[in-house]
Amino acid sequence: MSKKHLISISLIYLATCAFYYLRMISMTYPGFPLDDSWIHQVFARNLVNGYGFSFNPGQPIAGATAPLWTLLLALTWPLMGPIAGGMIPGLILQWLAYLAIYKIAQKITGNNKLALLNTVVSILLWPTIWGALSGMETGLFSALSLWGLYFYFRSDRLSDKYSYIAYALFTLAFLARPECALFIAAAGIRDFYQWVKSDKREFLPWIYRFLIVFLITAPYFIFNLLSTGTPLPSTFAAKIRGHDLISAILNGDIKRILHAITVNPYFYLQHFYRKTLSINPIIVLASMAGVFKLISSSNGLKSKNVMLGMLFLLYVPLMGVFSPIFSAAYQQFRYATNLFPILALLGILGFFWNREIDMKRYFKIIVIVSAILIVAGLGLKYIFKYFSDQIIPLIIESEPRLDMDRWERLYGVVTRVGYGTALMGLILFTGYILNTKSVSAFVNKHYLRPILIALTIVTGAYVTIRNADTYANNVRNINEADVDAAIFLGEIAEEGDVVAVNDIGSFGYFANMEIFDLWGLVNRELDYNILESDSLIFEYMYDNRRVDYMAVFPSWFGYLSSRTDVFKPLKTFASENNTILAEDSTVVYRAVWPDSLARSPAVLPDAPIDIKASDSDL
Repeated sequence: MSKKHLISISLIYLATCAFYYLRMISMTYPGFPLDDSWIHQVFARNLVNGYGFSFNPGQPIAGATAPLWTLLLALTWPLMGPIAGGMIPGLILQWLAYLAIYKIAQKITGNNKLALLNTVVSILLWPTIWGALSGMETGLFSALSLWGLYFYFRSDRLSDKYSYIAYALFTLAFLARPECALFIAAAGIRDFYQWVKSDKREFLPWIYRFLIVFLITAPYFIFNLLSTGTPLPSTFAAKIRGHDLISAILNGDIKRILHAITVNPYFYLQHFYRKTLSINPIIVLASMAGVFKLISSSNGLKSKNVMLGMLFLLYVPLMGVFSPIFSAAYQQFRYATNLFPILALLGILGFFWNREIDMKRYFKIIVIVSAILIVAGLGLKYIFKYFSDQIIPLIIESEPRLDMDRWERLYGVVTRVGYGTALMGLILFTGYILNTKSVSAFVNKHYLRPILIALTIVTGAYVTIRNADTYANNVRNINEADVDAAIFLGEIAEEGDVVAVNDIGSFGYFANMEIFDLWGLVNRELDYNILESDSLIFEYMYDNRRVDYMAVFPSWFGYLSSRTDVFKPLKTFASENNTILAEDSTVVYRAVWPDSLARSPAVLPDAPIDIKASDSDL
């Protein structure tokens, strides 16, 4: 990488991050766009203060799916405090991730200008900027997985030192984001394929690979076993709740097994493309053309190119198989931020990498599959819409037992899936068209190429600038509904009080109380069967854990918030223009159990007070 390119990348990145930060502080006080960021800060503070890996001091728990990030924050927290200690390492690591994709693009294409373009476009895929400033692990697992990918591409043989470095980085990435295990799997499958093909099959490189993965991950799995009784952290069970493939197999649940290998991956895939299209449609529409060029390239990296193309295509659906939470786009793509530089790479290759490939052999299969996807998708979107608009109201009217609200939700899901299905067909067909000789020659004409490059950059820049408000609003929402509520509760609570909460991070950091986690992320008491119903949670609390306060999104915990005989509302903390919270208000309650012998709480107003965001905060 030339010094000029390094300076250009750094200045564009710093300017974009500065714009986001300034926009944030113009709306609210400095903070994070997710409550989860504060969860990491609580763990980091407890580590520094000698309480070990715990959320509630003195209660060891494997409650973080990104333990490597938490350990890093334990180094920065005492030096910089929570905000700077979370943002600065995130900014540096995301910058390193951009440098990695530059090196990967340079390695694949041999073209420094394309590598620079790829990196600039990566910066202008705004979720990467959001992640860098989020206080979350996005920059860490992006840097580790992408630099691992670079060293993997640089290696020449199975016993190459660069190959071992790649495996070490992939494994560390797993400790920063468990989905990064797919990088280890992709490299292992490709290496095994090459090993089987080779005349000299040495076992020593495989022993070294096993030792690298085992030695890095063993402490993580051992700690999980000791604290939760399973090799995975408590957050996994609380978030997945048995909907993943492995849990379904272990439980012998055939219905969930089928769901995990069909519905989940397909929903994840179409939803990913639906959401990324709005980030930079030019890159997304050209990405499949990049995949075709990558897997058809005849350079010395062919098998690695194929591995990278297949890894990108399968990464998102496999997330749906093994770790289905909501989707890969959940919370500004924070679980899949490392895919964005690869997406930019594929889009740049699809449009601007001047490589001729024979697409005739793919013609029939591409036309058939893309046509099926487009027709099926449009059918779901429009035929289902017609059926819903014309027929369902008549059925609902004649069958009062049917729930119109539930049907409307189903209608929304089906029509959006239809749109995503048709979009995937369009992307597939566009990938074919862009690689035909006539279109490829036209796109690469000397007068048109600069226009397309400028259009690609301007599109990304426009969407990135516009979404600075999204980042700022995310931070404001968390500050107003969670942080302010936690500070309020910390001011009125007495030593030894326990609070039941849903967003545990802010309350764990600011309320200075023992946290009873209603999501079960850092709570060994509640398994996911109880978490399925807040009435069961209430029964458990009544019998086992009579908390002193509760702070929840009332609609998400409808039964708990309806028990006004026990939970007396004290104060409502609301945030208008909600863009990240599950609900726009957090309500703080005082718990008054019927036969409780607990001491009297501090003097508080009898009626709840609604706190709304003022116009000056918007």
